[in-house]
Amino acid sequence: MKKLIFRKLNTDFTIFFLLSITSITLIIWVIQAVNYLDIVVEDGHSFKIYFYYSLLNIPKIISKTLPFVFFLSIIYILLNYESNNQLLIYWHIGITKVEFIKKLINYSFIYLLIQLIFSSYLVPSSQNFSRSFFKNSDLNLLDGMMKEKRFVDTVKNLTIFIMNEKNGELKKVFLKENFNKDNYQIINSKSGIILPTNKKILRLNNGSILTRKNEQMSEIGFFETNFNIDKFQTKTTTDIKTNENSTLNLLKCVHQILGYSKQKYLFNNCRKSNLKNIAEVLYQRLLLPFFIPALVLIASLLILKSRNDEGFNNYLLKIFIFGIALIVCAEVSLKYAGISSLINCLLFFSPFIFSIIIFIYIKKKLQFKK
Repeated sequence: MKKLIFRKLNTDFTIFFLLSITSITLIIWVIQAVNYLDIVVEDGHSFKIYFYYSLLNIPKIISKTLPFVFFLSIIYILLNYESNNQLLIYWHIGITKVEFIKKLINYSFIYLLIQLIFSSYLVPSSQNFSRSFFKNSDLNLLDGMMKEKRFVDTVKNLTIFIMNEKNGELKKVFLKENFNKDNYQIINSKSGIILPTNKKILRLNNGSILTRKNEQMSEIGFFETNFNIDKFQTKTTTDIKTNENSTLNLLKCVHQILGYSKQKYLFNNCRKSNLKNIAEVLYQRLLLPFFIPALVLIASLLILKSRNDEGFNNYLLKIFIFGIALIVCAEVSLKYAGISSLINCLLFFSPFIFSIIIFIYIKKKLQFKK
């Protein structure tokens, strides 16, 4: 009997959790996908790259929203069971409230493991993979630059202005290429075309080239010249960020920086000056998921009061605020990771301390009621 009703509890919770996290993830993904349109409009990437890049952000969205959705789902199920008097069935067949809470904690470890998999493996892998699309993509830069009567600086060190463009035929083209801070080249032509055989070459006609180099100015005219866009790079960041490295690589990096390993294991941003940032990423991936059992215990405070008790709505509001505050504080505490060994130690034990304190409080409250 106990197995059956706990199985129903698990089923009800799982269904509501999956529906909630799917809905919230889709809403956030659509909003982000609209913002990512700059990848196509401003940076000249194809819609294929845009679609893959936005799609690969789904694991990150799930990882970010999972603790909140989990907490919300627990509260909803407990309130629903309380409203339908289903919790009374548990008490009547001999299941104590402490035993019920322990069962919820056991469920939370499943979601803790899921969150660990997402935060420590799936999210960095998907982010790194999405970044690789920018590195390996064949940029359609010219299409991104073909904006009439606008100065466009989609790529580094190049500004382009086109008065008119129609079917690859250009009128009044202005190009400025910056070699460095003081040296540059300006090309001004009356007309031009995008070569159909090579979408990265502009053929310019009837113009002049003004060059500044080593404080010397020179100008030459031309009847026809080719300008290759292929040598330029998009302004989209293609370097792998710290939070896009694998968890194993970050741990090896910390091991090396602290001097525990003589082997040089370097990657982008693996340096002592970036140690605090690496510590924040590791704390987020490996320790924040352990706040999930604490969220279960906060939601379990609901069973200490009946919905018929006076002030139950205010009590519910306080529990909800308490849970949200814990999620926010856990995220804010990331900023303190890596400051000192003492703070690192406090951060490491904080989710376990929270869980123990709340569990002891619940047990004492239940004993007092007896």
